Amino acid sequence: MIKIILQGEEYNRKKPTLNKVRSDSSGWLTYYIDADSKKWVEEYPHSEYHGGGHPQLRQLVAFPWEQFSIKQFRFKTQYFTIDGIWNIPGLVICSGHGYDLRTYCCKNCGELFVADFETFQTDQNDLKALVIGKFCPKCGDNLSTTLVTYPDNIVYEGALLKNNNTIDRLNFETTELKVVWTLN
Repeated sequence: MIKIILQGEEYNRKKPTLNKVRSDSSGWLTYYIDADSKKWVEEYPHSEYHGGGHPQLRQLVAFPWEQFSIKQFRFKTQYFTIDGIWNIPGLVICSGHGYDLRTYCCKNCGELFVADFETFQTDQNDLKALVIGKFCPKCGDNLSTTLVTYPDNIVYEGALLKNNNTIDRLNFETTELKVVWTLN
């Protein structure tokens, strides 16, 4: 699929022609469908600007809820030192003791995914088979080329950093439930 992103005047012309499907819980993403049944997301890609900057419309192959299931997993926050940068937050999965759960992230935007290799009798080498034809629900890129292991790789301030797993602080009193996309 060719990535189609509308900004400025193109955005202004297209937006009134769309029918709203729903918004995400944060309110920053709104999903639409057009008269030709094409799916779109309105997003604010420049979150560093006041109010998220100017919005854009990005065409989707499918809505995120059509590609993946969503589950809650318990994660522990750990802080890493990577390339001399201290206290980079990362999440380490704590759920599923005894299961072969692996975490991944999109190297472009940092969106997290979990794959359960034991329950689905899937070999880790079959990861590519799990993501064929699937696109990141956050940035829209093809997961077969953008998925990397996590927290071995962490997206921090828009850059992909290779984590050498030097942990600044090991023990935290709490863990948190986080909703993430599951690959299978």
